[in-house]
Amino acid sequence: MYLLLSSILIGFALLVFPRCSLSTSPKNLPIHIEKSGCPKTKGCFSFPEDCKSSKDCDYLVTYLPGKENVTFSVSAKGEYVALGFNDKPEMGGTDTVICFKARIGYAIAHFSLVGHDSPQYDPADRASLAPQGMKGLDVSYEDGVIKCRFERQKDPTKYMKYDLNKNLYLIFARGKSSGEFIKEHSWKDTSWKKVNVSTLLEIEGKEFDLLLAHAGLMFLAWIGFATVGIFTSRYRKSSWGDKKLLNSDLWFRIHQVCMLSTIVLSLIGIIVIFVHVGSFAEGAHPIIGIFILAFMIAQPIMAFFRPDPQAYSRFLFNWIHRLVGFFAVVFAILNCYLGINMVDGLKVKGNATLSVFVVIMVLVIVLYEVFLFRNAKPVLSPFSVDSDGQDNVQINTPADQVVHDEPTTPQTTTEKRDSILRDVVFYFVLTLCLSCCLGFFIVLGTVV
Repeated sequence: MYLLLSSILIGFALLVFPRCSLSTSPKNLPIHIEKSGCPKTKGCFSFPEDCKSSKDCDYLVTYLPGKENVTFSVSAKGEYVALGFNDKPEMGGTDTVICFKARIGYAIAHFSLVGHDSPQYDPADRASLAPQGMKGLDVSYEDGVIKCRFERQKDPTKYMKYDLNKNLYLIFARGKSSGEFIKEHSWKDTSWKKVNVSTLLEIEGKEFDLLLAHAGLMFLAWIGFATVGIFTSRYRKSSWGDKKLLNSDLWFRIHQVCMLSTIVLSLIGIIVIFVHVGSFAEGAHPIIGIFILAFMIAQPIMAFFRPDPQAYSRFLFNWIHRLVGFFAVVFAILNCYLGINMVDGLKVKGNATLSVFVVIMVLVIVLYEVFLFRNAKPVLSPFSVDSDGQDNVQINTPADQVVHDEPTTPQTTTEKRDSILRDVVFYFVLTLCLSCCLGFFIVLGTVV
């Protein structure tokens, strides 16, 4: 009688919940997923990158390719975990498998996502939810972590349109569920590049080092050298006076070396990321990078064809040169933020390091501009020419110079104090750039 009653209840459940008939586990079977053996015996993706298993990973995927199928083990902190495949790094059009807490037991189901809408469960759509070529193996929920294993054949089918033999983006998500209703994800991400799950790969391997190398090179180029070069050009002309280096003004040589270093490091960083990705990636970060590259290349070309120091058009060149440099730096800092937030292990400490630099640097520039304005004397013309016979002589606006009533007289106490203050600010900026770059490299080391 007991067996007969149990059979009736199980049969009724299968009729009421057809979606879960091939992919539910009425028992909470223990499942442990770990990264040991990656990438020699299995492929791995994890967030954060330094976690070890389903116990400490916010999200973890391991996969073992076979002859015709790929076996996936997935875990996440939440009530559902999703793993999708797409030829673009986006949610829309993703062919995804979701493991979640159902009203009875725990379920594994297939969904074809449309746009950014949450997956919709239709009990009548059994063929799509449990398509041929996908098989749920185990699923469990323990200590706030949902875990499951499933097989998916490599060849595409009617409902699973992507071929796992090809390079695809992996789409990751986790969140909460309510019965058979999948709520909006609380976290999502994508693989750094297209990957082939028919081969073994670990994102923390050699290729991930290239991604971190790109981040370090760009940070050093724009937060380090570009900042020092622009600050020197803007604020050290009058302070260093006639000091020379290699037959040219000292400020100009430092500016020149810093900006050339910015270009060289940026080009190396671009080459490194192209080797890592293999093609031009989609998204705002690479698009903004193209604009920065254009600005960066335009600057030395304009400098090569700059007008003579005494020419009136030199004034126009100076302002175009400044504006292009300004927008290049602004876009570069914005892109640093975007790039940092693409790497899960950099989001907290990397953003903190960059934000400290930006806040302090903005305060220094604002206060220094106020200082220059208060110490500048009015002049009759809107600009003046400082010419010593060299081609690098600049046309200066009042903000670039401090005009003294008696330039031939010895420095007064106030002038000496102002000169010392300028030196202190310059060396403070040098120290700030160096400290932030070193701090960022330390953060990169913790990600590795």
